[in-house]
Amino acid sequence: ANRIDPAPRAAVAAYAAGFCLFDAEVQDTSELLSKIRNKYVKEAAECAKQVAFLEAPRPVLDPDLRTSQKFDYEDTFGLLSSTCRVLELPLGASLSELHRKTLEGDPPMCPALLASFARCRKVPPTWGLLATRRKDHIKQFRRAPEYVAWINAYLAFVRAVIRPLVPDPRGIVVQCPPTLRCQFADAVRPTGRRHRDDDYEGHQGEEINFWVPLTRVWGNNSLHVESSPAAGDFRPLELDVGQFYRFHGGQCEHYTNANDTGSTRVSLDFRVIPRSLWLDLFGQRIGEYPCELID
Repeated sequence: ANRIDPAPRAAVAAYAAGFCLFDAEVQDTSELLSKIRNKYVKEAAECAKQVAFLEAPRPVLDPDLRTSQKFDYEDTFGLLSSTCRVLELPLGASLSELHRKTLEGDPPMCPALLASFARCRKVPPTWGLLATRRKDHIKQFRRAPEYVAWINAYLAFVRAVIRPLVPDPRGIVVQCPPTLRCQFADAVRPTGRRHRDDDYEGHQGEEINFWVPLTRVWGNNSLHVESSPAAGDFRPLELDVGQFYRFHGGQCEHYTNANDTGSTRVSLDFRVIPRSLWLDLFGQRIGEYPCELID
C-alpha cells in the first residue's frame, strides 16, 4: 500500500510498521540513511493527512446536481469553430461529413481524428505509423496553436455555462482537456463498451458527467444512456448543436452502437466535481483525465 495506489489508511499502517522495523534493525546513523528515513517520514505524513481528510465530515453531493437533463446554450465561445479548426475541417464543410475527408497529405493534427480513421480505413503508412505513437502525437497536438485556442474556448464554455450548474462556493474541478470523440458515419464498431465510469479506477462518487455533441445526434450516432442508475431504460439521446446533456455517468450505464445513420458524430464529454467534495487522491486527475480548478 502506498499513497499513489492509493490506500492511505493501509499506507499509514505500513509506514509505521516499517519505521519500527527500521529503527530496531538498523544501527547505522549515517547522513544518507537519515535522509532516506526522513523522505519516508514525509510520505507517511502525507498519507496521514489524506486519512484525516477522508475521515473528516464532508458535505454530500446534492443528487439534483446530476439528475439526467438536457440543456441549451449559445455558443459565444467559439467551441464549435475551434473544434472545426483542430479537426482541420475545410471552410464551409460540415462536421457530420467528416468521414468524407480524403486520406491524403500529412496525418491529421488531432489524435482523436487519426484514431477514428485508423479504426475504419486502411490509412497511409505515415498515418498508421503516427497512430502507433499516440503519446508523441498527443504531445505534438498540445503544442499546436489550434489546440490552445480550442482549450480556451472550452474553458470559457465551462466557466459561463457549466459552473453555474454546480453552485459550490469553492468552485469546481473539471476534466481538461475534454474527451473529443469522432464516430464516423460508416463506423462498423461502437466507440466503447457498455459501462459505468465507476467501473474504472480513479473515479470518485461525486462526479457529474456532461456530454456535448457538436453535430446533430439521434439513433445509432448518439450516446445510449439509462435515465437513472439501474433503470435499464436505455435510449439514444436526441440533441441538436447548441444542446448538451448532464447525467450520473458514474452509476448510469451508457454505450454507443455502430453508426448506421449516415451522419458522423463529433462530441465532447467531460466530468466535473464540486471542489469542496474533491478528494484529489490521483495527482490532480479525475479517473485517467487531467483536470483544472475553476473558482
